[in-house]
Amino acid sequence: RDPLLMKMLRNLCTHSQVQDLFVDALDTLCRMLSSADDTATMIELIGILGIINLPPAQCLRLIEQEGILPLIRDTLLPSAAEDDLVLEMVVLLGSLLASEECAGRVADYGLLPILVDLLKSKQEDDEIVLQIVYVFQRLVHWTATRGAILQEDQAVAYLVDLVHDKNSVIRGVCENALDFVMEYDAAWAEQIRLRRFQSYNTNWLRKMQEHAGPTDHGYSAHAGEEDDYDLEDSILDDSRDHRQSMHNLSVYDESESLRYVDNTPWLTSS
Repeated sequence: RDPLLMKMLRNLCTHSQVQDLFVDALDTLCRMLSSADDTATMIELIGILGIINLPPAQCLRLIEQEGILPLIRDTLLPSAAEDDLVLEMVVLLGSLLASEECAGRVADYGLLPILVDLLKSKQEDDEIVLQIVYVFQRLVHWTATRGAILQEDQAVAYLVDLVHDKNSVIRGVCENALDFVMEYDAAWAEQIRLRRFQSYNTNWLRKMQEHAGPTDHGYSAHAGEEDDYDLEDSILDDSRDHRQSMHNLSVYDESESLRYVDNTPWLTSS
C-alpha cells in the first residue's frame, strides 16, 4: 500500500469517467481501510470514499455493514487524529448524507455534539469549518433529520454567526441551510431576520449607537472592526446582543477556492 500510489488513485477518482470503477471496487477499498495501519494511507482511502459518487444503497452499506460511523466518531474526538484525516472524515460524513435514510442513521448515531465541539476547536480552519457546516446543511434539508439539527441550538447558532464569514463559500452554505431553518422554526426565523437586518444595516446601526451614546443594551458600536472575537460567547449567551458581523475565521484569502463534495442534485456550490 504505497501512499503515493493511493494519492494517485485518489486524484484519478475525481474524474467522472472512472468513478463507476471505484464504486465497483468498494469491497476492496473497505478491506484496505480495515487493515490500514498508517495515517497517510487512511487519509487517501477516506478521501476516495468521500469523493466517489456512491449510490444511497452503498452509503447505507458503509454505515450498517462496514462500521464507518464508529471510525468517523473516534477520529473526530478531540486530539484523536491529525487535521488532514479529520477533514477527510468530515467530507466523507457529508457524502454519506446523500439520502434521507442514510441521514437518519447518521443523526441517530449522535455525531452532532461532536461536530459542534470540533467546529469550536477548528474555527480558524476554513476547510474544516466548510465541511462541518455542509453536514449541517444536509441534515437540515432532510425531513427525518431536520428536527435533530434544530434541537441542537449551538449548531444553528454557528450557522447564524458564520453567515457573516469573509469566505463566500462558507457564507453560501450557511445561507442555504438557514433558509430551511427559517421555513421550519419560527423562533430561529425571527433571530435570523434580525441578524440579517443588522448585517445589511451595519453602518446605520453604528451611527445610531454613536448618536445614542454607550449603552448596555444597544447594538455594538464596533461591528466589523478588528477586535477580539469569541465565537462561543457570541452564540451561547442569548441575553446579550450578537455582534453585527463575524471576523474572519480563516487563513485563506477570499479569492482562494474552497469546495465541498456534492453528491446530491438539490445542492449547488454557487
